[in-house]
Amino acid sequence: MLDYTKLINVHSLKDKEVSNLKQDFINQFDETLTSLNCDEEFIPTIASTVFSSMMSTRLYYHTPAHILNMFSFAKENTITLTPIEELAILFHDAIYRPGSKMNEDSSVLLMESLLLNTNNVDEKNISAASSIIRSTGWHLQDDAISDSAKLVMDLDMAGFANSPGEFASNSELVEKEFHRGYGNDVYTLEQFLNGRLKFLNALTARKSIYRTPFFLKKFEKRAQTNLKNAISEVTRRIESENVGR
Repeated sequence: MLDYTKLINVHSLKDKEVSNLKQDFINQFDETLTSLNCDEEFIPTIASTVFSSMMSTRLYYHTPAHILNMFSFAKENTITLTPIEELAILFHDAIYRPGSKMNEDSSVLLMESLLLNTNNVDEKNISAASSIIRSTGWHLQDDAISDSAKLVMDLDMAGFANSPGEFASNSELVEKEFHRGYGNDVYTLEQFLNGRLKFLNALTARKSIYRTPFFLKKFEKRAQTNLKNAISEVTRRIESENVGR
């Protein structure tokens, strides 16, 4: 049995473990979509489509393991999710290309193509989940965001409150997605480090990382410590490698 309390590098798994990961992913889809009246016969195909997209060899962080990690975190902390919030979590990274500004919209389009007009899922529920998914691209903004979106966004950023070691491991997976040193022709190391520093500094400029009272009370302090240490580490790497000068 795979442990989803920690983020897994899916590309280091053995074939049997990948099969278990896929079945766990399908099981979560089954639980959520059944509660939303989706035709059961379509659920494995829907889940497998998203699984295949998220298992791209380009991806290391935004994989099915990230989705199951969010559900595991919610369960571990007795956070109750509505079916619409669960639906948004399942699809929010269904399409992910490092650096793209269209990931959330593309994920919504995939969800709509799989669910609308064929599977008895109420269009209002799909629309509500779509709104939440789009909000997950607004971590640096303070737009009018629903309570459901705030919760999903906090779960999406829950890794910032991990132990220092786990946070560092997660950061390595993010880096693997972005720069050419790992074979993904997206960003150079220089571009990645400078972009990462910009994002981390922008988070620092916010009033808080998290948005819900529960996360603010229980996890904000730890997340801020990890954020501060990450900024120091990225800055050190930029200076030591003479990157960006």
